[in-house]
Amino acid sequence: MKHILPNKLRLEYQRRPCQTCAEPDPPHADFPNRWGGGSDVIHIDIKVPSEHYLEGKQFDGEFQIFHLHPRRRRSPAMAIPFEVGEHNQHLQKALDEFQKVYDIDLQKCNGRNQRERVLKKSVLENLDTELVASGKPHSNSSTTFPNSDSIQSGSHHVNEKRGRFLPIQQGDSQGTPGAWDPYHRDILKTIYFWVYEGSATDPVRLAYIIMSDTVIIAVIIAVIIDVIIAVIREFCRFFSCPCGQFVTWFVLDTPFTVSARQLQQIKDLIFTHQDKRCKKTSVHFEESVARPLQSLVGREITRCTREDFRSDDIVADRNAKRAQEALLANGNN
Repeated sequence: MKHILPNKLRLEYQRRPCQTCAEPDPPHADFPNRWGGGSDVIHIDIKVPSEHYLEGKQFDGEFQIFHLHPRRRRSPAMAIPFEVGEHNQHLQKALDEFQKVYDIDLQKCNGRNQRERVLKKSVLENLDTELVASGKPHSNSSTTFPNSDSIQSGSHHVNEKRGRFLPIQQGDSQGTPGAWDPYHRDILKTIYFWVYEGSATDPVRLAYIIMSDTVIIAVIIAVIIDVIIAVIREFCRFFSCPCGQFVTWFVLDTPFTVSARQLQQIKDLIFTHQDKRCKKTSVHFEESVARPLQSLVGREITRCTREDFRSDDIVADRNAKRAQEALLANGNN
């Protein structure tokens, strides 16, 4: 399902009801360093600007893929920065789906405003009727209003059910027809990365649930939760603590590109979104919804490059050479 949240665009996938269940079959990935088996995608977040800095550089945005391992109590997450450059046709398919959600909410907002105008018109007409009956002067209420069925967003009517749900994922994550691939080559430009143990970058999910009419409540809750997590993190530095950080971040070292128009579309979707009650939802500040840069707090960051993490082709060639050398050695004996 697709959501325009106060500080991100989110693609949310259905969870498997059990470890061995074949359906639903969300996209999944295998991670190095003895993770053991595939980890399903639970959701994808798009934020601007990037929350990770690579060698001191902040990028125009960040594409985050959160996974859930079926047996380990940790969440492997991939962070892929992006910057303005060439148009990204694959990402545009996802942005078009978010645009449908935006248009649906705008359509509902317009419908609400139209109903309020119709109600106001009806009240004025009733008042005029009473004034005419009493012989008093009356107001001019001849303003015409469009029929609610004609209110559309853009040039087409948006189907809400089709606009909010992702295609059902079946079978191989890489090859399902009609399913949007988060690991597409236009997104993942490299297999090399920085890795560190951390946490989710926005501990304000509770605020999304209870936030209704005001952004202030969400901001206050976010600050409180941030303080609590900071205290727990400091405590867990010195004592064994099961409530510490639970995310292993894999930050890819090569960004992908989006066009300037696509970057502006992402900003517009997040910054100008209104819900069905015509309330602005964004918590952006100075065109940013990224969490401020955090200190390392003693955490170790490791960079995995070609020298540390070989591709499957390189490993296969190396193993073939070793097997050939072993055969030659046995033949000489």
